[in-house]
Amino acid sequence: MSAFGNALAGIAARLGTASAYLQSLDGYKLVESFDHLATGVGIIMTGAWAVWARRFFSARVEFGVSGRIFGPPGRQYVVPRIMLRNVGNTRISQLKREGSGFRVWYAIPQPEKPFQPLTWSEPAEVESIFEYHHWLEPGESINDEEHVIPLPADWIAMKIEARQCIEIRSPFRRTGAIEVNAAAIIYPTGGSNGAKG
Repeated sequence: MSAFGNALAGIAARLGTASAYLQSLDGYKLVESFDHLATGVGIIMTGAWAVWARRFFSARVEFGVSGRIFGPPGRQYVVPRIMLRNVGNTRISQLKREGSGFRVWYAIPQPEKPFQPLTWSEPAEVESIFEYHHWLEPGESINDEEHVIPLPADWIAMKIEARQCIEIRSPFRRTGAIEVNAAAIIYPTGGSNGAKG
């Protein structure tokens, strides 16, 4: 007999054994066995779906702040750059105006103390960000560089803090809101230690 014939004979023998086993069971035990099997498969599939949907449709954003300085010493300006990127697979349905914006602080040298921590000025008014953007698609990135701020002549550092409030709607989760924050300290050399939120 060929290898193919042997394989068919083996399958037939196994089917015969399974058929004999099923015939030996009464109807109640058979239904109960299938019930347990279906319940177990359903629990496993529900758990896998919940984990996958939560990970796949969760909102994830990158939010960062930096600044670009220009102008001669003593008459310099800074353009804050605020970046928001949707790195998740869920559409950000609304960029909220309430609670969103950025503020600027300055540090000026204190001549009476040679070694001291930076002393920050009172924060300026909160400026709005992303005024012309209302939502963000998955993978989309937007920048706000629409403000030019004059710097004091004797500044030694400036701090920019930004916050964006976001509303998220998902077909698999209830509507929710998140808040992202970022800050950067910029020095006269043009360098900054921008932090992402």
